Amino acid sequence: MPTEQIDQLVLLKGLKERVRLVFLGSAVAAFMAFMLSEMSKWHPSGFLEHTVHILAVEIFMTFGVFGCLALVWGLFVPRWIEGFLVKGFRRVLRVIWVIGVASLCSVLFYLLWR
Repeated sequence: MPTEQIDQLVLLKGLKERVRLVFLGSAVAAFMAFMLSEMSKWHPSGFLEHTVHILAVEIFMTFGVFGCLALVWGLFVPRWIEGFLVKGFRRVLRVIWVIGVASLCSVLFYLLWR
């Protein structure tokens, strides 16, 4: 499969797919709102905990906004939101890639220098 097809966001326009997208988008947005409310209770101490806290809040906010945009897309199918969803999808893929590489580096660091 070419890379261009993997990096493309397929927007659902059928009624059945949009109803499913409304439920999925609302579930993702609600879960991210819950996680953000729980993150506000965490009081980090130290540089590493502050860094993890900031990254976690940013990731939860990104996925929450993406879920809200998917919910709005599923309900109303506005044309202006297509650009936001495509750009957001690429950013979410980039965040997942960065988290994966960072996890791999930390595992390798632990295995090689323990």
